[in-house]
Amino acid sequence: MNKDTFCIMPWRGLTVDNYGQLRACCSFDTTTVTQSFQHQSTMDNYKFWKMKMLEPMRQQMLNGVRPRGCHKCFEVEDANTGSMSDRQIMNSSYDVDQNLDQFDTSVVDQIHYLFISYGNVCNLRCNMCGPSSSSAWNTEAKQHTLELLNFKKPIDNIHFKWVESTEIEELIPNLLQHLRAVTLLGGEPLFSPDGLRFLEQLPGNLELSIVTNGTTLSDSTYNILSKFDDLRVMVSIDGVGLHNNYVRYGSKWHEIQKNIAKLTTLPNLRSFGIYYILQHYSYYTLIPMLQYCLDNQYTIRIQPVTWHQYLTVNTLTPTQRDEFLNRIDQFVMQNKCNDDSINDAIAYVKSVLTTQYSFDQAGRSKFIEFTQSIDSIRKISFAQAFDEKLYIDNNVSKTL
Repeated sequence: MNKDTFCIMPWRGLTVDNYGQLRACCSFDTTTVTQSFQHQSTMDNYKFWKMKMLEPMRQQMLNGVRPRGCHKCFEVEDANTGSMSDRQIMNSSYDVDQNLDQFDTSVVDQIHYLFISYGNVCNLRCNMCGPSSSSAWNTEAKQHTLELLNFKKPIDNIHFKWVESTEIEELIPNLLQHLRAVTLLGGEPLFSPDGLRFLEQLPGNLELSIVTNGTTLSDSTYNILSKFDDLRVMVSIDGVGLHNNYVRYGSKWHEIQKNIAKLTTLPNLRSFGIYYILQHYSYYTLIPMLQYCLDNQYTIRIQPVTWHQYLTVNTLTPTQRDEFLNRIDQFVMQNKCNDDSINDAIAYVKSVLTTQYSFDQAGRSKFIEFTQSIDSIRKISFAQAFDEKLYIDNNVSKTL
């Protein structure tokens, strides 16, 4: 086996996305496989997926070949910033790097790590999200078809009916047989009735990880989370105060703070951190976010926006990119931070801004158009959130 390409997930992992499609892990890029294959790789065709996807993928890894769909992990590793890819994190949790030769690759039917998203049920309309992962976004897209035509198209709810199917109910007992760890994703897992029912079915001796937007935490949900021996929580936040309320529209910062305070009192909480998306808005939001994590001693994990090119940092002007880097350097000098997660996050962002940045004028113009579209239908504007006016001159923003 080749330690540089081997990953535990095609042998011991399963990810079920909000469409019910199957992947070895949540980082796998489904756009690298044909649409017809994606359609067949669903919860009701589990055997087909194992034969057509998993077996060739496993063989590639054993032969030292990087599977195309795994490029996100290898890009993180190739950047060599010190940040660990999901591949490295999962291999480390299984200790396969030190015991690679002892791993039995002939065992192929034991799912130890399950990542599952129960449809698109969500109460927020985060700017970098969309109808496929948010029912609230889907409703807004239907109500404002004209304004959002170029950005968010409504989705037929039939795509999410798999959560009600008999296939998944029959598969769950088999999944539970060997499970060690479950990660519940969204939509919003703590807002989804199906997601909460699934949590109630799980035995308490599992490691449970939750990625939540932090907007809702009832007493009954708190009690469900309390039953697990090992609980790990990541709260997705992309700004502080009004920054949050704009980027993750539909949320209120004071409510998130209240729920974070409650989450951190869980007696079984093994780890807690912030999940942050690197995107255009980071020019305004990152430094306050880093300060918030530093002040509260929260770890932070940063991932780049993946859905929309018009939201990447490449839509910042070169001048803004330079100003952004200067702000980061000033933060480092002022705080002399010893927190590894914050230092790793800073190293990653600086790497993206220096080695991967390439100004995208077309994407920038589309970002401006998107901003105008959502500002026309929402109760908080870009100017209110970031204290900057949206000046437009021949589709080129002077300050945005």
